[in-house]
Amino acid sequence: MLIKDKYYLGLHVVTAILLLLCPTIYYIKLNQYPVSQLEILWLLMIIVGLGSVSGVLSYFLNWALRTIFITFLVMFSLSFFPEFHSQWPMTIGFLVVLTLVILLGRFIMGLLFLVASVFLGAVLIFPVGNIQTEPTLKEFPTFPIEKTGTKNLRPVLHILLDEHIGIDGIPLEMAGATKLKQSLQDFYVKNNFHLYTKAYSHYSRSYNAVPNILNFFPRSLDNIYFQGEHLHNVLSENAYFHYLSDLGYNLRVYQSSYIDFCHLPDIHLQSCYTYPAASIQYIATLPIPVMQKLSYLSRGFLLTSYLYEILLRGYEDQLRDLADRFHYELKHWPWYHAHTSTLASMSVFSELAADLQKDIGGTFFFAHIILPHSPYVFDEHCHVNPNVNEWDLHTYLGDELNTIESRQKRYTHYLPQVACVQKNMAILFQQMKKLGIYDDTTIVIHSDHGSRIMLNGPFEVNQDKLTLQDFNDGFSALFAIKSPNYKPGVSQKQLAVDYLLARFVERLTGNALPLKERESYIFLSPQEAKSQGLMLEMPLNKFLS
Repeated sequence: MLIKDKYYLGLHVVTAILLLLCPTIYYIKLNQYPVSQLEILWLLMIIVGLGSVSGVLSYFLNWALRTIFITFLVMFSLSFFPEFHSQWPMTIGFLVVLTLVILLGRFIMGLLFLVASVFLGAVLIFPVGNIQTEPTLKEFPTFPIEKTGTKNLRPVLHILLDEHIGIDGIPLEMAGATKLKQSLQDFYVKNNFHLYTKAYSHYSRSYNAVPNILNFFPRSLDNIYFQGEHLHNVLSENAYFHYLSDLGYNLRVYQSSYIDFCHLPDIHLQSCYTYPAASIQYIATLPIPVMQKLSYLSRGFLLTSYLYEILLRGYEDQLRDLADRFHYELKHWPWYHAHTSTLASMSVFSELAADLQKDIGGTFFFAHIILPHSPYVFDEHCHVNPNVNEWDLHTYLGDELNTIESRQKRYTHYLPQVACVQKNMAILFQQMKKLGIYDDTTIVIHSDHGSRIMLNGPFEVNQDKLTLQDFNDGFSALFAIKSPNYKPGVSQKQLAVDYLLARFVERLTGNALPLKERESYIFLSPQEAKSQGLMLEMPLNKFLS
């Protein structure tokens, strides 16, 4: 091989490596993942290997195939960046790159080498993006409770457990479910709670359920309380917080980056603790094998590619359907998000335990904990499952939900995570008892909806398919309260969570709200999330008759 040919071969290889390294380094730095971890070294080695093969291949292909291949390689690299996460930027980018590859011929690799080198250098030197990777705490000037006498207000601890199924909604046909149901019921009764075993939510999606619960009166418009991107929803109204502020409470909020409760006017916010909903950084410190970390890290990286998403959805929606017509079954390869919200949620329990040791008179603690929500990372002892391939048992309400087999498999991982939550609650309560503050603290614990491990999605198009099992999976919700105004025990009244919370506020404030005791219906939402459209009201008697 001539020196000139070796030069061009080397240029192809190095350029291809750089094109793949650019989004990889960007992803690592954006998530602030420790570069000293072995899984990072493995990931970079894989990228270098793939880049080398791609470079050699592009060099030896004929002109037409080389043009297509180089264009695809550049667009694949660009597809990892947020600016290219939609159809038009990708289409325009493809046409521009294709034109340059055709016009510049062999000189294109030199130009791509220069551009990729400059970009990679900039990524290494300068900050990139604005993603939250670690918990943050903001303190605010406190309301002067000493001057108003409200320091004698009974402290309130309010914990919202995201996706915790109700006690009577637990599917007893699943292994260990009967034991877990009894354990949960005994736990709350033993700790002097009034437990509503048949509580339910009007909604199956958190962005509807949470704000409507906190505002007491269910509304039929989809996504009425939020605007903007779904990973950072700023709650626009919160009647519950305003009622407590009017009583004189200082509010301590513990939230994820998924829903922002802290940007509300005219509330007495004392502190705001925010943990990330999707930071991959939490994988680094887990006591699991390096190859498992590499697997999850690699998939998380791939899932940031818009082009990969298109290919994956094409496989799921078209290729599998085509294969089925020829009586050949292709493996289900679902699209899911590599979130680590359940890992990050654990930090809230320790933060609460620390803050409850302070002077808590006149303080309202509100914690939104994304547990036992998927991914199902923990077993019943709160040990991390070392097999990351089982973490992606998501409950995304898309076209394909569950078969009987997949529903059973998902519950196999979901129910232990419910038990893990109970274990953490027990530890927190025990710490409060040791501090002597448990008996004097009002505690409200509830969820926003059920497990959502459903056979039929809670959509308008499925209204004739939905069964009692689907209702329990999607809408059965936890609600338990410990307060001087509530007698410890169990209630089997089928009441909505928003109604139960409103009744608590009535008793706390002494002010009546215009409530109807039995709002016995659920809302079926459009399949497209955040459509802003009206949701269909479906009476519960269609399930319960």
